[in-house]
Amino acid sequence: MTPSSRPRGTVTYAAAVVAVLALFVAATSTAFAAGLAKNSVGTKQLKANAVRTADIKNGAVTGSKLAAGVLPLATTYVNRNLGLSDSTVTLANVNGAVFAIKCHTLGSDTGTYSVAGAGGVGLSHYGSYTWKNNLGQEAFPAFEENVAQLAIVQTNTNGGVAIMDFDGVVTAVGQKPVSVRATIRVVDNAPTPCKVRLALTPQG
Repeated sequence: MTPSSRPRGTVTYAAAVVAVLALFVAATSTAFAAGLAKNSVGTKQLKANAVRTADIKNGAVTGSKLAAGVLPLATTYVNRNLGLSDSTVTLANVNGAVFAIKCHTLGSDTGTYSVAGAGGVGLSHYGSYTWKNNLGQEAFPAFEENVAQLAIVQTNTNGGVAIMDFDGVVTAVGQKPVSVRATIRVVDNAPTPCKVRLALTPQG
């Protein structure tokens, strides 16, 4: 058979097969270059420090997924105005330390601020107090260990104003410490004589 008489269908078929193969290779190469297939990368494929902050979607990682100590512990804020009552009002329970106040009358309007260990456990505390009313001001350190309850009576003379500030740490037995910043303000004969401001931050 001479070259001029070779069946043209064979040449056309072979050319088509080569063209299809070339197109497939080109398409596959393009897809590979564009990126990896979905769900093809797992933990084993990640190198150390491969994931950067910019690679993580906002809100994708929650606090429960992080190791202890990575996030700062939340501060509990208490802001209460209290009228006279014979009942003790619980303000907060942080790390097993229960903070409470009773706004009542002992000759004049009085705020009795207390801290006790939850379940009756003892507690320790240290820090400093500043106490002032219409008669003057006094500052003194505080340090007690394994007491059943810390109680501070804040009172004043008739028609006066008394303010007590505490800055320190309270620890219930078997629990982590709590950093405490407290202000108790008592205004005699006011509609709501007792005003309490607390900032309680767990440590560790």
